[in-house]
Order: sequence, then structure tokens, then C-alpha cells
Amino acid sequence: MNDESYLEIAAALRANTLLRVLSLSSTTNRTCLAALGSALQLAPRPRGFMLMGVGLGLAAAELGLPSSAVSWDTEEVIEWIHDCHQAMILAFAMGLHPRLGCDSGVSSLDAAEDVMGVISRGFWGPSTASQSRTKVDQSL
Repeated sequence: MNDESYLEIAAALRANTLLRVLSLSSTTNRTCLAALGSALQLAPRPRGFMLMGVGLGLAAAELGLPSSAVSWDTEEVIEWIHDCHQAMILAFAMGLHPRLGCDSGVSSLDAAEDVMGVISRGFWGPSTASQSRTKVDQSL
């Protein structure tokens, strides 16, 4: 694969959030690795997403990872990205809490519309629990 192919795959990753496994031939081009990592940062994947064949840790600086991430394998980088997304969701959820979010713009959202559920589904896709609940609701 040439560098342009990696960049095209990175662009497609931003739109394809349902992909669970991607196996690529190895590259050490940090621009290509950064593009792949950046796509994962911009379009989060559920836990268990596997990217094989590339070492995203080599692009630690470009991805804003800790300096120790240079030695991380791709699975560790993806886990770190996932943890950052979880932290963002938690921060958003705290904004909906009456005390924690009293000065937050998030608190002005109408919680009756299940804002967190809508945002969570848009961010991570439907959860097994919400899919089960939908099936039960439809059967009633």
C-alpha cells in the first residue's frame, strides 16, 4: 500500500464507525499513522475495535498522546483514545447533574428528551441495553 491509500482509509474511517476490525500492511510513515489515529479520535469506536498491522504509538506526538506512548502498541493507543472519549462523556453527564452542572450550559438541555441517550447513541452507537429496550417497547 502506498501513503495515499492510508490517507484514503483514514478519511473513510471517519465515516465508517461500524467497522470492528481493520487489518493493514505495516507502515512507519508518521503522517499516515497520525491520519489513522486522528480518524479514531474524531469518530470513536466501541470497545473491541481492532486495528492490526500498524503501530499507532509511533505517531504519539502527532496524536497528542503522552510521550511514553511511543512504545505503546496500537491496542493501547486505541484504549487510551477510548478512555479519553469516556472522560468527555462523563464530563458532559456531570453538566446535567443539578449540583455539578449548575453553571454549565449543558444543564439547560431538556433532560426529559433523553439528551444523554441521544448523544450517547450518536457517539457510540446503540447499546445492547437500548436495543433490548427498543425490542421490548415494540412488542408492547
